[in-house]
Amino acid sequence: MRKPTAIQGRFDYYLTPSGKALGPVLTEIGKWGMRFASDGMTEKQNTVYGLMRDFTVALDLDELPG
Repeated sequence: MRKPTAIQGRFDYYLTPSGKALGPVLTEIGKWGMRFASDGMTEKQNTVYGLMRDFTVALDLDELPG
């Protein structure tokens, strides 16, 4: 869900109840990933910024619904 901010053309985004309900699912996927995909990982801390940057680079907007 998005709500306009005081700055014209800008929005704040919030999870809907259905989005919040995905929290436990994503946590379990993360645990699964750490068990099977940790080979080759470093101790470097990942950031939300880096994760979102990588996600948006890989995202094909033409594949999203309208």
